[in-house]
Amino acid sequence: MRNNKSIRRGLKEKIIALAEQGWTYNMIKRRLNCSKSTISYHLGDGQKDKAYARVRKQRDKGVRYEPNSWQKIENNEQRKVA
Repeated sequence: MRNNKSIRRGLKEKIIALAEQGWTYNMIKRRLNCSKSTISYHLGDGQKDKAYARVRKQRDKGVRYEPNSWQKIENNEQRKVA
C-alpha cells in the first residue's frame, strides 16, 4: 500500500538496505523520519498480506473504516435508551 510520497522517497528500498546492514527499527526510524509501523510493513513477514486483506474486507462491506468495539457498545446502548 505504498503511497506516492513513499515511492518518490524510495522509502522501501532505503528501509531494506539499512536493515540488511544490521540497523534496528529505532535507528531506521530516526534516519528516515518514518514510523515503526512503516518499517515493519516493509520488513515484516505477512504484513502486506494483512494490509491487503483488511482493505479488501472493507471494500467488500462498502465501508472505509469499521467502528471500534467500544463504539459499537455505545451505539447499542443509545439505541436501547431511545
